[in-house]
Amino acid sequence: MLWHSWSKPTKDLCLADYSLVLLEAVRSFDQTYTYQATTPLQIGERVLVPFGAKDEPKEAVVFGEAEAAAATKPIIRKLQVDRLSPELIETLRWAEDYYVAPIGALAKLALPKAVRFDASLRYEILDPTLDETTRQRIGAGVLPGKELTQLVEAGRIARIYSADKKALPSQRFLERGTVESLRQLQDSLSQRQTVVHHVIEELLDQARIPVPGNVTAKHIRLLEAGSDARLVRRPKRPDNNQVVDELPPLSAEQQAIADQLAAGTHLIYGPPASGKTTILIDRIRHTLDQGLQAIVLVPERLLAEALSQRLRQSFVEPIATIHSGLSGGEIRERYHFVAEGDYRIIVGTRNAILAPLKEPGLIAIDDFHDDAFYSDEPPVDFRRLAIRYAAELAIPLILSSSTPDLIYLSDESITKHYLPQSFHPVSRQTHIIDMTTQLVGAKTAWLSRPLEEALDEKSLLFLNRIGYASLVVCRQCGRAIRCPKCQQPMMLHQKQRRLQCRQCGVSQPLPTSCPDCSGASFDYIGLGLEKLRELLELRYPTKHLRQFDSHSLRKKSDQAEVGRWLSQADILLATQILTKGHEIPGLKVVGLLSPDTLLYTPEYRGREKCFQTIIQVGGRVGRTQPGAVYLQTYTPESDVYQLAAKGDIPGFYRLEYRLRQRHRLPPHTHMIKLVVADKTRGDTEAYAQKLTALLKGRFDYTIKGPYSPMFERVGGYYRQALLIQDESTMDDLKDFLRSVRPRRSVRLQVVVDPLITLY
Repeated sequence: MLWHSWSKPTKDLCLADYSLVLLEAVRSFDQTYTYQATTPLQIGERVLVPFGAKDEPKEAVVFGEAEAAAATKPIIRKLQVDRLSPELIETLRWAEDYYVAPIGALAKLALPKAVRFDASLRYEILDPTLDETTRQRIGAGVLPGKELTQLVEAGRIARIYSADKKALPSQRFLERGTVESLRQLQDSLSQRQTVVHHVIEELLDQARIPVPGNVTAKHIRLLEAGSDARLVRRPKRPDNNQVVDELPPLSAEQQAIADQLAAGTHLIYGPPASGKTTILIDRIRHTLDQGLQAIVLVPERLLAEALSQRLRQSFVEPIATIHSGLSGGEIRERYHFVAEGDYRIIVGTRNAILAPLKEPGLIAIDDFHDDAFYSDEPPVDFRRLAIRYAAELAIPLILSSSTPDLIYLSDESITKHYLPQSFHPVSRQTHIIDMTTQLVGAKTAWLSRPLEEALDEKSLLFLNRIGYASLVVCRQCGRAIRCPKCQQPMMLHQKQRRLQCRQCGVSQPLPTSCPDCSGASFDYIGLGLEKLRELLELRYPTKHLRQFDSHSLRKKSDQAEVGRWLSQADILLATQILTKGHEIPGLKVVGLLSPDTLLYTPEYRGREKCFQTIIQVGGRVGRTQPGAVYLQTYTPESDVYQLAAKGDIPGFYRLEYRLRQRHRLPPHTHMIKLVVADKTRGDTEAYAQKLTALLKGRFDYTIKGPYSPMFERVGGYYRQALLIQDESTMDDLKDFLRSVRPRRSVRLQVVVDPLITLY
């Protein structure tokens, strides 16, 4: 769609100023912009506006009316597309306020690039006397904005704007015109034209049919030439599912909980296989029966696909799966039919909560304890955002996990429901293995004797470390190969023979010689999942091994095979990717090879994350048949391990709550982490010291730092951090931080309620 350049409105038009949020990164991404409209606009509508010195077209969202301002530019055009709901806009405003998050970045989360317009600008020469040099400079895009504006206002050139909506994936259909023309064509065909005869019979029965696979372009030309049938392209509407399983019945205890979930925010927790998902499925059915939509968030896209497949066995209604692994066309298709109401159930990762729901009736977050629900850019906790969004929509929200996050378990505004035992009680025995009693220096020193003996059964071995080795060290000079940007040791992926930085993602081939001393041999230090697989293949050559981690499941085709691989493998090697919600047929043994690396981290949440991991990984066995969990540790006396072995979930949280209280840690205090980054260490430290002095002079909060994070340099930037604590939410500090404008080279990141404090 094309529009000519805007011009200054005449005085007799009804003008109003609006506060807009741009959907592209510009120099001030954390602010709203004021533009003028000649027709009334509603909150959430999308518009095209001129931006910058050259008035380049940008897509924007209306966030409300603004006070009249001088010299505001007019909006080019309202875009013909559904607006964002007022409830979603209010939720984004809340997130901007609570998390001190850039409003433009938040709006982009609600409108990913795949569903935005393709905006462009070209210039039309109106004055035939315009000199050739100026014409060429306009065409090359090098004429300054001021000169362009002068030429536009003089009427010598015109700006021509366009904004095209990206097309939906479509399917080919044949549509009939009149029955008479089809019958006439049929009568004229020989009997050998069986394909065309068959198509005509279908068109006589239905006005529109999908193009069959055996119909060629020649067949279509024959149909179009001999009748008024025609080939058209239409978006393929979602198909209903072929239901296989009946919905599971609720026990009396589950029904009592389900009856309380009509409104408000509810947290359901209990041991693995205690029936939490059964309650969730019942509430989805209840929501659909009311003619409303249900959305379920999960931590990982692999789990989103698995849960969607499970729900398709029990629900006839179409299910939309939304996650980062989809193509642009797939995202557009999902968003379009979610907004149309064709998709009644939506399953996805955190950003799916911002999809354009038509008739929302339920929000649920499964495995809500997982850190994946916290976004890094911008730093926002989508669990807290979902609670706010559900309140704006006045619909129920269900938080479900065997091991809830202590922050939410302590939240007095959330109603808690505990399921004390498994719905289908099956024995699960946990063995704590003291690794100091095992053979030291043996080839399988990383594998205890009891666990090694148990590997005759189908097993899952958990090691939360991807790659082959954590360090690649030169044997000649003793130096580890480091990231060129972060100076952090790089991890080796042996299969690809590549090194990767765990902080900024830089990847490079494994060198043939040391970059420092040109030494030709290396040592590979640290046991990663790839190395573990190599060792086990040597130890158990007849067993079928399968590796599961984010690096080995990158391809969409691999993700589709997960169910089959889980069934066929004798030994599964996995990181946290298999600790959430997956049903593994025939699994009898789980081994946690190195939980000490989780327990003894310097982060205040280390004990909680270790306990959650043990319960979640151990919960993969004992669901339908007896199973055993082997927990290998050098500190078997730890209360975390002892409580996990007993399955005492409430006991652990009571203990952890008191420990946090004693040390004034969340949930007893709130935290705000500030990260200062610059290209040089000196400038970074100087600004961090200046900011610390400024904050200490203004506020009485506890301020720790500045300190160097564990990863001091990331992506070429040196970093310094401050940690601020108080019992309040520190709203006055947040207001102040919004006004802070560091000099151009400095980056200042505000992280409210950080999950990690030392990185």
